[in-house]
Amino acid sequence: TNKSKEKETITPFDASGYSVLIVDDNKINLKVAEKLFAEYKLDIDMTDTGRDCITKIMSGSKYDIIFLDIMMPKMKGPEVLENLKKIEGFNTPVVALTADVITGMEEKYLSIGFDDCMSKPIVDEELYYMLKKFLAPNIHTEENISVIEEPTPVEQSEKTTTIVEEHPVVEEI
Repeated sequence: TNKSKEKETITPFDASGYSVLIVDDNKINLKVAEKLFAEYKLDIDMTDTGRDCITKIMSGSKYDIIFLDIMMPKMKGPEVLENLKKIEGFNTPVVALTADVITGMEEKYLSIGFDDCMSKPIVDEELYYMLKKFLAPNIHTEENISVIEEPTPVEQSEKTTTIVEEHPVVEEI
């Protein structure tokens, strides 16, 4: 089937030594995410409130990437992000987790300061590209060694382009 073919192309790489914080008010979503992230041997921390996420950062917890749910009771994702950005020295990439990936929403989240946007429920292929995008410069996976060896000034925009091409935008719902 198509599914098994997809499995072959997306092989989780070893990202041990890197840590991720997943913020989602839904415990089931956290469990599912934990399973997917575990395949990358990441150090996983989770919380179900935005306030706790902010507390963790303020008390000195360091992460390589944060996945932040947009729709949470009490404090929504954008508000959490706004608070995180006020913390001195905070520069961790924050990816918006959202169930409403309507065309245009992604731009909105990027414009308010999220580093990227990922749909919920998390798809392993999307997670692979996301982790590769934010962690890969420091991780030697077979296919990106060449990229690491020859950095060019436009490397960042090239990388972004590649990712955009691999995610066709569905215009019609």
